[in-house]
Amino acid sequence: MLYTVQTGDILSLIARRSNNTVEAIMVLSLAVANEEINFI
Repeated sequence: MLYTVQTGDILSLIARRSNNTVEAIMVLSLAVANEEINFI
């Protein structure tokens, strides 16, 4: 799932909507920021 964070979003709501955990989103976000994961 590709999602662009909007003003007012909080991780718990994004996690709930995407059927994930806050922890999973944080790990993936950090991996993308560190260029460990690339999306094509």
